[in-house]
Amino acid sequence: RRVLFRSFFCKSNGIRITWKKSSNASGYMIYRKTNDGSYKKIKTIKSRKTGSYLDKGARYRWNRYYYKVVAYKKVNGKIYKSKASTVKSLYRR
Repeated sequence: RRVLFRSFFCKSNGIRITWKKSSNASGYMIYRKTNDGSYKKIKTIKSRKTGSYLDKGARYRWNRYYYKVVAYKKVNGKIYKSKASTVKSLYRR
């Protein structure tokens, strides 16, 4: 099941993203890219109870930041990933 974004906004010290938490997930992986770059995993959240993240690396003005979130479930040491969320982007001014 895909992760659903709830909100997405600029703060003075980065970009805050929030998503709907999944009771079946063990945690979440957050991916970001800028402009024409490729996606890089910027954070692994190891709790299903966390539904937000402040990306302090997204503080540079005049860049467009793209995000996607993947839920994961850890079973017997093996990690299973959900489909990625819909990509969301924000232009930082």
